[in-house]
Amino acid sequence: MLFSDECKERIFSEVSDIGQIVEYVTGKTEVGRNTEAIENFVFCFFLIVCFVKSKIALPIKVLRRRKEQSPDFILCYGIEKKLLGLEHSRATTEKYKEDESIFEQYPEGSLLELPYYSPSRRLPKKSRIAMRKPGEKLMSNGWGDYGMENDCAQLVTDAIDKKTEKLNAPHFEKFSSNELIVQDVSHVSSLKRLDKTIQLLREKDASSTKDARTKYDKIHLITEHSLVYDVFKDNETTSLKKDDLLKMWTRFTA
Repeated sequence: MLFSDECKERIFSEVSDIGQIVEYVTGKTEVGRNTEAIENFVFCFFLIVCFVKSKIALPIKVLRRRKEQSPDFILCYGIEKKLLGLEHSRATTEKYKEDESIFEQYPEGSLLELPYYSPSRRLPKKSRIAMRKPGEKLMSNGWGDYGMENDCAQLVTDAIDKKTEKLNAPHFEKFSSNELIVQDVSHVSSLKRLDKTIQLLREKDASSTKDARTKYDKIHLITEHSLVYDVFKDNETTSLKKDDLLKMWTRFTA
């Protein structure tokens, strides 16, 4: 694994070093299910996009923190040796994550009724109300107008709020830029309209009660095989599909 407890620090001095990361994420490497493996892949995507888009510059030193430390990654980059702290979070519900694993045991042709996993609902822990075996009647009422986009925007907002609390904890180490990357793994991650989701996410942020807590300097979103850089300001979207990443890298190195 490129960034893990076994390999805490890596230094990238040449463009070809970043090229190795591109090969890693566009190859046949399977993403593991444990938190460290997921964070590893997410960070690889972030590193590639930020480098190609000139958000960070060589040389780049990456430090992967221990589990009990925050933030998850520290980047020292450029001749000026700028410091960036990056924390990772996942936007979803515990119930959906649990049911995904259980659903794998259901017979082929079974369905998950995704509207049941809306953050506005609270399913009992042992409930199987959202699972339908082949031939069983669907029971949910759907989402309504922009329901999927509202669900996603709310889950991302919840993830940001939770990580903002962590940012303000005494043990959280601060740097010149403190950034958060939220990975959308919700029940609507591949179904919603991204542009509308971002609009709703910005509206929620604008209407939220401003408090005295320290906020992240930048918040990024990974969703629908895309990375949205600095959602609330730059809002720059880059495709993370393998073919698109390879094309982007080929153009960059040409």
